Amino acid sequence: MAYSKVIRRGENPIYEMIEVASDSTKDDAVIVLLPGNPGVAEYYYEIALTISQLTMMNVIVLGWLGFASETNNFWGEPAAAVTLENQIQHAKRVVAETFQAKRIALVGHSIGALVAFDILCSQPMRIGAVAAIMPFVADNFDSDIYTKKRSLATFPGATLLAILLSLFLRLFPIPLRRAIMHKCGQPTDHMSSRARDLTVDTMTRLANLRSMLHMGISEFKSPRIQNGPDTRWHRYAQKVGFIYASGEDAWVRSNHPTDMKSIGVPTIFIDSNHDVCTRIDTSQLCATAVVDILRSRGFLSSVRV
Repeated sequence: MAYSKVIRRGENPIYEMIEVASDSTKDDAVIVLLPGNPGVAEYYYEIALTISQLTMMNVIVLGWLGFASETNNFWGEPAAAVTLENQIQHAKRVVAETFQAKRIALVGHSIGALVAFDILCSQPMRIGAVAAIMPFVADNFDSDIYTKKRSLATFPGATLLAILLSLFLRLFPIPLRRAIMHKCGQPTDHMSSRARDLTVDTMTRLANLRSMLHMGISEFKSPRIQNGPDTRWHRYAQKVGFIYASGEDAWVRSNHPTDMKSIGVPTIFIDSNHDVCTRIDTSQLCATAVVDILRSRGFLSSVRV
C-alpha cells in the first residue's frame, strides 16, 4: 500500500505541516500530532507514518511557529512570535479552521501534550481522544537535569551563545558536527537516521536554534508550567491516556503516572531512557502505544495491527 507525504508551509511566521495518508485512508477522522520543542514537523514523520498504517487514518504533524526543516531566513522569526502562548493559539486556530473531519484525535509529545489539553478544554465536542507522550506540563525541580536545562535556557547570554554555537557548527561537515555534539554530551546514535540528520543539520541553523531557545524560555516562565499541572482537562479524563518512558524523564514529575492512575486514566510505559518518538528501537513501540490509547478511549472502532 502506497503512502504519500505532503508538506505545507505557512508564512509569517513560518511553520510546517506534514500530512501522511494512503489511498485507503478513512475520510471521517484525522489524527493530529503536536510536537515538543524543537517543533520541527519532520522529526515526527516516521511515527506519524506508522500510526497512519496502523489506523488507516490521515495523520497530520503540526509544526510550531518559527521552525522549519528548510528556511533561508538566517536570523529567524521575531521572538514575540515564538512563545508557548503563541503556539497554543496557533494550534487551536489550525485545529478549529483546517480540519473538517467528524472525529479528531490529538497526540501531544512533551510540551505538545500541554497544548493538546488546552485544545481539548476549548473544543471538547470536536476532540475524541488525546494521547499524551512524555508530557511536559509542570516544573520538575526534583530532576537535576531539568534544573540545569532550565538555568541554561534562561541564562541572560543564552541567545548570544546560540548564535555562536550555530556559526561554529556550520563551519564543519555533518559527520564532524555529529562527532562534536557527541563529545559535548548530545549523542545521536540512538536516533533514527531522519532524526539524526535533522539534529546535526536543521537544528544547527540559527533560525531553528533561536526559535527553540525563545520557546523554551517562554515555557519555563509560563504560569501554565509554574502553576501546573493544569487539572481542567480532568472533566474529560475518559478521553485521555498517557505514554511514559520507563527511565528517568527530566520533563515529567515522578509522581505524575501515579496521579493519573488515581483518576482512572490509562498509562503505558515504554522501556527507554531517551525520547521514545525518535529513538530507533522505540518509535514503533510508541506508535503502537498511541493506537492502544486511542482504541481504549473509544476513538478507533477498528484498527489493523
